[in-house]
Amino acid sequence: GTAVVDGAGSQFTSSSHAYLGKLGTGNLTVQNGGLVSVGGDFAGGNGNGAVANLQVNTGSTMNIKNFYFGGAAGSSATGIIDGSGTTLATVGTGNFTVGVSGTGDLTIRNHAHASGVGTSLGSAATGDGTMTVTGSGSQYTTTSTNTIGLAGKGTLKILDGGLVSNTSSAI
Repeated sequence: GTAVVDGAGSQFTSSSHAYLGKLGTGNLTVQNGGLVSVGGDFAGGNGNGAVANLQVNTGSTMNIKNFYFGGAAGSSATGIIDGSGTTLATVGTGNFTVGVSGTGDLTIRNHAHASGVGTSLGSAATGDGTMTVTGSGSQYTTTSTNTIGLAGKGTLKILDGGLVSNTSSAI
């Protein structure tokens, strides 16, 4: 399925969880000042063979409790956080996990910002997680630990003036 949240004042809100590509292919675009708020987990690529595509751009905001990307073995999830004023943030004690048991690829670029409490790239043995922060003004911030390759394969790319800020890292 495909969902588009387009324009200031447009919003998608879930007090519980939201799944993108739970068993099939899911596409979500948040653009032109749109807002997505998820009170629980946001999971992309949550079933074997599932595919998730996420784009948050042009001054849009996505606030979620926990971010799981590439959740199930055999799944894939791709996300692009793009443009000045664009943010993807976990709230409270929420964490980012990219490449839980599947493949996850998240790119933060063109002055976009993302933030969370902690990060795991390549969480489980079958997980393959990549996060790319590219371009001056693009930033990813955590208030706890970044774990790159917890049990799987993790890759963190900081390119062309991108910034990653945290309290500690385990590679």
